[in-house]
Amino acid sequence: MEKKHKIHKKSTILSLDEKQEAIIDLTTRDSSAQIIADKYNVNRVSLYQWQKKLTGEPIVEKEMKN
Repeated sequence: MEKKHKIHKKSTILSLDEKQEAIIDLTTRDSSAQIIADKYNVNRVSLYQWQKKLTGEPIVEKEMKN
C-alpha cells in the first residue's frame, strides 16, 4: 500500500494591510473560504485566526448556496 503525503506549500507572509484586505474578502465573499485563502496563498485557518485577532470576534461561517 502506497502512502500519500500531503504537500504543504509555504504560506506567504502578508502585511497588516494585506491581512485586512483578506479579511474583508473573507467576510464579503460569495465563494468558499478556501478560494479566498488560495487567492492570498495562505491556509484557511490563518484567515480565521487573523479575523479573530483583528476584530476580536470569531467569524460566522457563511452557508454556501447550492
